[in-house]
Amino acid sequence: MIINIIQSLILTLLIELTISIVLGIKGKDLLRITFINIVTNVTLNIIVSLLYLVINNYVVFYIIVPILEIFVFLIEGTYFKKLNKSIISPYKLSLLLNGFSYGYCFVYLLVKLLLK
Repeated sequence: MIINIIQSLILTLLIELTISIVLGIKGKDLLRITFINIVTNVTLNIIVSLLYLVINNYVVFYIIVPILEIFVFLIEGTYFKKLNKSIISPYKLSLLLNGFSYGYCFVYLLVKLLLK
């Protein structure tokens, strides 16, 4: 469980920080994005890992995770709006970053499930 959480966090940070840098975000805003991603990603993955212990994997994968990702999007967008005054559109940034990282991870996990 811990290894999966660390892998997910590293992958999310690589994707979201790369996109942030491409968008011209730098300095303290990159640190803030890193911080909020650590908090939301680790929390989300702990919740999902615990849910996998008690609920069918497909229900978690296809229904619960997307719902939790919406909450992550809202939390991160709110955080960006309150603390990152230089980010012009915090919810668009949150949607873009989470869309790319979730999309990549969704495709990766889907392929992994299909190849079993």
